[in-house]
Amino acid sequence: MPENKVNGVALVMAATLVWLNSPAANAAPWPLAQTDIRQTPHAAKQDSGLTAAEVRQEQRRQADLVEAVLDEIEDFTPDHRAFIADNDQAQADAMEALEVFRERMAAAITADLVAMAADTTNSYAARTATAANRHAAYTERTISSVDLDRFRNSGGRDDLAIAQYFLMAYRAEQMRQLARLYPQSEPVAQARQVADRLMAELGSLESVIEGREAAQAARIAEMRLYPAVRSDPATEQNFAAAFAASIWTQGEFAGSEIVRVNLISPGWTVRRNPITGVILSRDQRADLGVRRRDGRCFSYVVEFEQSYQGGGYGGTRMASGRDLEMLCENITP
Repeated sequence: MPENKVNGVALVMAATLVWLNSPAANAAPWPLAQTDIRQTPHAAKQDSGLTAAEVRQEQRRQADLVEAVLDEIEDFTPDHRAFIADNDQAQADAMEALEVFRERMAAAITADLVAMAADTTNSYAARTATAANRHAAYTERTISSVDLDRFRNSGGRDDLAIAQYFLMAYRAEQMRQLARLYPQSEPVAQARQVADRLMAELGSLESVIEGREAAQAARIAEMRLYPAVRSDPATEQNFAAAFAASIWTQGEFAGSEIVRVNLISPGWTVRRNPITGVILSRDQRADLGVRRRDGRCFSYVVEFEQSYQGGGYGGTRMASGRDLEMLCENITP
């Protein structure tokens, strides 16, 4: 959280200390431990000697304390960019942030604050309660649409999947803390119930990682190259050379052995300018069985392209591609 952002819990503690040490607190029975915040503004004025304006000012102060904690609950969310930058470090940081958040909420959500939040005679607090219910309802709708099986078994990037796990975990924690602040709220209770159920189904972070690893191993074992629709040794050699020379394969795939090239297009597809009809290029696809220097093997589906140069076509280049890991023994039929 940026240093210049107002800290909700700090605001609660600071504001309470300022009030308790103020002359007004010593002069009138308004400190949190002594105040019956459920009294009506009229009764508060009569019992405490405060004017109607002073009663409203106190109600506004109490609502601000509740709102500060609500804001911090709503803002509690992981930064998915951190998982892309360093997945392992982001996991450790996210777990630590979760524990710190729980400790902060344990200190901030006191019986007095809960009473302030539940004060139906305080219109300011009532508006904050409405906002809390809206947030709970929104969270319930959002998490109810999550496909947990796809989450656990998706072949997508692990760093983004782990980021999504913590997003779900943080939302569940939001609902737990919101239920502490608003224990009588039905929308909050329902959202918490849904969040807790989904987290129970999802399981621990370790079980999610293990499940994804098992699913990935199964996908690798099942992976096969697309079958060739024709054979053309010259074109296959041309595509292998274009793959090896491409800027897209100079990282992890640099120096790879191209074990097999399956042509999966019946021939070249000519691309024309949609307005003039002038020939621009031609392309076709192939599935390459590739063994990298680290010994791992991949199916690399590539679209190869040749630009039109007036009297004919230029050299072959790799226009796009997608790689999926497979067992080396499955490259050859």
